[in-house]
Amino acid sequence: MSDSSFEKEVDESLREDRASSLWKKWGGTVIAALAGIVLVVAGFEVNRALTTRAADLAADQYAEASKAAAEGKWKEAGDKFARLTKSAPQGYRILAAHQYAAALLEQGKKDEAIKVFEDAAGKSKGLWSDLARLKLAYLQADEKNIAGLEEILRPLLAGKDSALKMNARDLIAAKALASGDLKRAESEYRLLKLAPDAPSGVRQSAEIGLAVIARDRPANAATGTGAGTASGPTFPAAGSTPAPGAKTEAPKAAKP
Repeated sequence: MSDSSFEKEVDESLREDRASSLWKKWGGTVIAALAGIVLVVAGFEVNRALTTRAADLAADQYAEASKAAAEGKWKEAGDKFARLTKSAPQGYRILAAHQYAAALLEQGKKDEAIKVFEDAAGKSKGLWSDLARLKLAYLQADEKNIAGLEEILRPLLAGKDSALKMNARDLIAAKALASGDLKRAESEYRLLKLAPDAPSGVRQSAEIGLAVIARDRPANAATGTGAGTASGPTFPAAGSTPAPGAKTEAPKAAKP
């Protein structure tokens, strides 16, 4: 055997011994680490399967509740939606809360529906929170004054990115008109009519409101009062699923 071959064989033997030594020292740790990775991956897959199963179950239960509502079985529908608000994954839980409130309204349980919307506004975020607040304001539009409605709608009115901001301003304008505050109503309606981001239904509502103000102003001036007339706005029910910019009848606020 040549010197070079001998040196090569010794070098390989040393490397093997070193690897063996390292494995004896750290092999258990490596195995434990690999086992941990396997458990994490397995846990993720199990969680994903359970999440999918929960979503599928919630979808079926939501469909059953919706079917009961479509058949006018409001008590049954309300009970089913109520259970979903507690047990379903987040998305279905939010949807169920709005439908549960609608079912309560159909049963004449306005106070309970208000509590559901208050809870939904606090627990959800973004558009869903804004929507719950808007529905809450519609539900209380007859009882609350303008300041009270503004307090409910403050996050929408102050938020730059709220998709329902213009719907909130439309409701404030309608309340001002109903209260006889024609100056405030006209100011709000003019803003809404010119706002480029206002939904078409809101702009239509603004045009109708301005037409009502123009029609009634001479009569109000003659009597020296600012009171709204019998044709002042009424407010739509708040429980149904929204249709932003939906067509409105004079002189209602555009339904969210």
